[in-house]
Amino acid sequence: EALYGHYKLTFDAWEKEKISVPPCFIVVCNNTSASKLVYDYISGFTRTNEDGSTQLENGRLELFRNFDVHGNPIPQPRTLLIDSEEL
Repeated sequence: EALYGHYKLTFDAWEKEKISVPPCFIVVCNNTSASKLVYDYISGFTRTNEDGSTQLENGRLELFRNFDVHGNPIPQPRTLLIDSEEL
């Protein structure tokens, strides 16, 4: 989250300068289990409850969320999971 704070400052500075491509933020994990958990934490995920209903857990880092404020997936995801299991 500390690194995200620095990213947000950079993102805001780029927006102020009207740079159309946002800065890149890469997270590297030591294994695929950790990468999936970090991805869910950053981008958000849908949780299935015991009764079968689902509930959105929105990403904790706003600029990297893959869902809008209404819980709909955004058309172009902001966060991608790339690891050997996903490939």
